[in-house]
Amino acid sequence: MQKPASVAVHWRGALALAAASIRGELARLWEPLAADGMLEVLPFDGGVELRVRGRNKQDAVKAVLSETQGDAAVAYLGDDITDEDAFAVVKTRGLAVLVRPEFRMTAATLWIRPPRELVSFLERWRNACGGAA
Repeated sequence: MQKPASVAVHWRGALALAAASIRGELARLWEPLAADGMLEVLPFDGGVELRVRGRNKQDAVKAVLSETQGDAAVAYLGDDITDEDAFAVVKTRGLAVLVRPEFRMTAATLWIRPPRELVSFLERWRNACGGAA
């Protein structure tokens, strides 16, 4: 997956041996790139990301909130440890939702399990915000 300020490689769902091989090869290739401190390598559930140091999902949430009316309904849904900084920021104006099959400690306000609870949440959110049924 390519992102404007980062590159993420996912191996979730791959066989354990293949995932270990990918993880090792990425460490070999990416660790030298991060050695000067301009970039960082950040593991997440089922992958690893190479990104510009100091930029994260919290920055994106802050940017969106700065352009959103104060009374707008706001929710941030995420499943990974890399979403924690965004959860903390969005809670000042909205709802932080951890979406994953198993619970883990989180800054999110709510935990829902996909897919059924996620679909239900999204339907209820849409209806509460005036969307069509």
